[in-house]
Amino acid sequence: MQLISLLATVFVAVGVAEKEVTNPLSKVIDLLKDLSAKVTADGEAEAKAYKEYFEWCDDAAANTKYAIETATKKKAKLEAKIAQLGADIETGAAKIEDLAAAIATNEADLKAATAIRAKEAAAFGKAEAELMSTIDTLTRAIATLEREMAKKSSRICTDGYLQPQLDAFLPERCYRCSWILHCRQKPPHSIDPIAFIR
Repeated sequence: MQLISLLATVFVAVGVAEKEVTNPLSKVIDLLKDLSAKVTADGEAEAKAYKEYFEWCDDAAANTKYAIETATKKKAKLEAKIAQLGADIETGAAKIEDLAAAIATNEADLKAATAIRAKEAAAFGKAEAELMSTIDTLTRAIATLEREMAKKSSRICTDGYLQPQLDAFLPERCYRCSWILHCRQKPPHSIDPIAFIR
């Protein structure tokens, strides 16, 4: 019995001694376990950071894609607007050229018409002056003839020799004389010189 107790004491002493003795392999295994745990923790942290970065990249890419699409559509609209405005500018320039040509033509026509009117007004003024001078001369001549005819009317009518010639001559001339007297009472621009010639 004592032997068993002794053996038990030796085994216990040996077990304690083995525990106290450091085994290099177990130390390496412990270090590897610690390193594995640390690497695993670092990997999980990196995976989490990568996931967050990947999600941020996806969001940024989606936003950038949307911005590019929006800018492309806006660019197309602006290019169409620029083309339309360019066409409007060309149309406006053509209209300006047409209007400038029309204005130049109208100014030339106006200048020519003004020159013609001035020439016609000068000719009319000259003709009117001559006509008024003629009317004045004729009016004075008629007045003189009427005075002379009034003085000699009794002698002409009683003579009998000139009566047939006067009957043919006087009605025509008296009509013209009365027309001249009528013209003297009217404004000069209302006189029709053709009526006098007839």
